Amino acid sequence: MDEFLLDLVEVLEENEKDLKRLLLGISKLLQDNGNESTLFGAQLIMILSSSNSDSAEKIRPQSRLVDGKMLVNHLLVIANDILYGEREKCLEKLFDGTQKLLESNEPQRMRVAYFLIAKMQLLCETSGGIGQSLLNVLQCNGEQLSAFVKIAASVEEQEAELVVSSLRTHLPLLGLSSDIGGHWLCFLRILCLRLLKEKRIPVLRHTILYFYERLSVTQVCHLDLLQDFLLAFNNNQLFDYECEDVLEMGKSNFFIGANGKSLLEAILTVPWKDLPLLMCLNRLSWFVFPIAPLGLIQKLGSRVQVINNYDIRQLAISKFFFLFRITIESLSVSDYINLIAATMNKYDEFPGFSQLKEKIEASSNFEDHIDSFNKHSYELLVNNYYEKSELFPIFIKKLEKIPKHKHGWWRLILFQKEVNDEVMDFYRTVYNVDTSMLLTDKSLDKIQQHLIDRLGCQTSEEKAFLRSRCMDLFVLINLKSWSQFNDLNLKPLDVLNQNVLNRNTFGHLVNILGDHSEKLVDESILRDLVSHVRTSFEINEIFKYAESHLTLEEREKFVTDVLHDDVALRYSHYFWNTLTLSISFLKKMILHGEPLTGDARIEAAYVTRTCSSSYVRNSFFIECALYRKEEDDISKLCDDLLSINNELSIENPDYLENSNVHRRKIRILIALWKLHDEWKQWKWSDKLWEALLCSNDLLGINIVYEYLVARMLPSIHPLLHKLKVLLTLEATQQESLLSVVHLYTLKNWEDLEKNIVILEQVFTLVLPLIMVSNSQTRRLAQLVLHKLACKSQEKRTELPLANTLKTSLEATLGKELRNHNWDPRFAYRPSLLFETRVDDLIAMTGAPFDECFSRYCDERAAKKYRKGAVISSAVLFRSKNHKSKCT
Repeated sequence: MDEFLLDLVEVLEENEKDLKRLLLGISKLLQDNGNESTLFGAQLIMILSSSNSDSAEKIRPQSRLVDGKMLVNHLLVIANDILYGEREKCLEKLFDGTQKLLESNEPQRMRVAYFLIAKMQLLCETSGGIGQSLLNVLQCNGEQLSAFVKIAASVEEQEAELVVSSLRTHLPLLGLSSDIGGHWLCFLRILCLRLLKEKRIPVLRHTILYFYERLSVTQVCHLDLLQDFLLAFNNNQLFDYECEDVLEMGKSNFFIGANGKSLLEAILTVPWKDLPLLMCLNRLSWFVFPIAPLGLIQKLGSRVQVINNYDIRQLAISKFFFLFRITIESLSVSDYINLIAATMNKYDEFPGFSQLKEKIEASSNFEDHIDSFNKHSYELLVNNYYEKSELFPIFIKKLEKIPKHKHGWWRLILFQKEVNDEVMDFYRTVYNVDTSMLLTDKSLDKIQQHLIDRLGCQTSEEKAFLRSRCMDLFVLINLKSWSQFNDLNLKPLDVLNQNVLNRNTFGHLVNILGDHSEKLVDESILRDLVSHVRTSFEINEIFKYAESHLTLEEREKFVTDVLHDDVALRYSHYFWNTLTLSISFLKKMILHGEPLTGDARIEAAYVTRTCSSSYVRNSFFIECALYRKEEDDISKLCDDLLSINNELSIENPDYLENSNVHRRKIRILIALWKLHDEWKQWKWSDKLWEALLCSNDLLGINIVYEYLVARMLPSIHPLLHKLKVLLTLEATQQESLLSVVHLYTLKNWEDLEKNIVILEQVFTLVLPLIMVSNSQTRRLAQLVLHKLACKSQEKRTELPLANTLKTSLEATLGKELRNHNWDPRFAYRPSLLFETRVDDLIAMTGAPFDECFSRYCDERAAKKYRKGAVISSAVLFRSKNHKSKCT
């Protein structure tokens, strides 16, 4: 019957008179059967509203004169007639039907719901009695309902900026932080859920930031949106530092008053990505997290453990143990070790050694915790870094009070970094070990069998582990040089491929390799050594060997292997200047690059911004070149690179930002700058004019060449020669020369003023540009001349033209004189020209983060550049999606 009635309504929906008669008939029939609720069912409302809410899908006939407000009004009037004045009951059912439409995933049904709510809001403004009844039943005020309608309408906008603008104005008016309930709570939850599922990152970013800064976890839970909020937060694009508006979250009261257990349970429901998980831990670390169930903490720790990016994982581990410090204080020794095992991998940095040491020393029932001191905890806590050596001696002291059969796995460790007399005394007195034989005998097999017998190894795994420890001790005591391997009947690969390779043993091996005076018989061992590197010291010793004993071809093959090992590469960046490589190989590697993409790129951008361990691999080869003794080689390398740059300009006049051509140009620029910068091994080249005056380069490239030319000019005369043809050049070329004039002249003012004629020439040659038609060129010329005139006045240089110009330009420019300070061309004082770092300069002009390593980029100048607020006729961005790439 319901389907039949709904079909009949749909047939008659264009005829208002017949439709009203039908509704009255239906209502009477429903009343007679004791069921009037269908009148306000979602499906009926949908049919009645469809032609009003979506004109694109249905062309409205001219005969249909009922607009949206009248539709709602008619529904209410009819219902009021039917239900004998039970207005609130009618409204409740109308809201029930509307809410069902709101909850739908079908766009058309949601549009109908928003349409009806908008018409209700219009009624509230124009129809006193019914309007107030609507607000009373909905449990909100007119301002809140109006804000809801405006936000719902703005979400349909295509431009993210328009949506954000609406949210900025209207979100605070919704009353999300107030005590809300009923239908209004449901309506708000649905709207907020829609915002939290937004695909446009600026909209999502603003929504999350509003929640975080204006609400609390308790209030979000009242809206039943905590899990949805966390799911929305779990989005790498929110933390993309290559975008202008990355999500920056300071301290807030968001977590104040939160139930720790419930919050942790909600966090654990999210399938976290690596970077958002770290950011979540960062925000939580400002919250004094109460004691929480260990099982929940371990589950979160296991998620931290599988973070792929090493740097992000180390940051997350540090935040994790700090966050749960109160719970950790209450843990037993074994619970703490189990938590460590659930959270960390081998070679991760554990921040809590002192706390663990205190727990072990203070434990009065250590025997109960002995099972936690197993092979895995050995890998994490003893064999993690070869520098750490405190835990094992403390452990041995605790064993003295425990029966031997309960000593556990760690009894097999023998030593850590060095032979400890107290530890040896323990083995001699407790296990009757012949420590003299252990330290002096030259038979490894004999030592291994003796210890297996004395320490009561029962399983094959225990025996294999103890044999490895015996070999470690044997190597440490007896192997003083690489040439002794044969004497001791050992093979390097046998040591490297042990059951468990000890960090001390590996460090000892590479140390004697670095001092080795002969070439290895089997060079393949170098690849195995590189694969085990975990410290800078280790890779440095391997590099020492490679430089001393490998041929040039072998060395370059070795370098290629290192470049493909991310861990070894991490620790190698301080030592590349110790290697001698061919100029052709260096040029190839300086130009080479493999940019990251997707989530890995976003994570790397964050690491570059926050971690001191970041590096750009091309810089390794610049370092190699810098330390070459042959000056001619460096000059040839730089000339070749400059020629390649100029060829790229000719062959790719319309290259895009961040393209392979753009990146190669950046790599060349950085190399040229640094190779000139260090010991001035590369002198001036006339090809620099070609690079400087390339009219199709992106502005960022132009600006860095302006600085480079100003640094490298051998004298003012080549510049004066170019200024004489200034008016024949294109606008971008004129602007580049103006920039060089500004930098070079102010930097060298004291030398130049010794010959006033030269300074007068500079003013005279630049002056015509303040009258050209191109506004950008004219403005830049005015600013440069004003700066030169100010310098003249400051130094009391006899330049009458300068004084006249200064007064005239100040009258012309007015406030503009203060507005250009963060233009990249003026961001660095010319007096600091030779202190300017190319990485900072090129980062300021929009270079990809993975092409430069900037620590002191001027953020204000960089922001102006990204917004295009730069005085220039050049192309800042040549990319179809520049404006939208972060949306």
